[in-house]
Amino acid sequence: MSKYEDIEILEHSLFSIKHISSLLLEMEQYFDSDELKKDGLTKRQAEVLVFLHELPTPPSLRELSRLLSTSHQNVKQICNILEKDNLVRYSEDIRDKRKTLIKLTMKGESKAILVNKSLKKISSKLATNLNSDDIDDLARILRKLQFLLEDENINIRTSFNN
Repeated sequence: MSKYEDIEILEHSLFSIKHISSLLLEMEQYFDSDELKKDGLTKRQAEVLVFLHELPTPPSLRELSRLLSTSHQNVKQICNILEKDNLVRYSEDIRDKRKTLIKLTMKGESKAILVNKSLKKISSKLATNLNSDDIDDLARILRKLQFLLEDENINIRTSFNN
């Protein structure tokens, strides 16, 4: 296979990933619980809650923005809304007073568990048609693609700033 064909296949694959992502969003809306709809969480707010729930230690705003691949300002705005709804709280890092950590409240923890349940419903539906090798291959390729995209994103930012 030529390099040109490889690039063409990758372009089609990236388009497929975008399409799969939009289909997943549609499925998430279908599986969202009434509780989430009632509280009016956005997808991004739900994503923040899930990340905070899954992380072993509370992250700083900067760390969370890197994990979510979005700006510090955007994460701050999302967290401010979640704080008003008593889903997260800010605390000072005892090791570094300059850092502000984000922690789930009890209400936020409950909400993150609800979001996780919705995501698990989607995952279990998808997993019924994939074997373990398929899932392992997909996870490995997506991690590699994420790493390459993050690396390229850093290169692009660096070239724009110079």
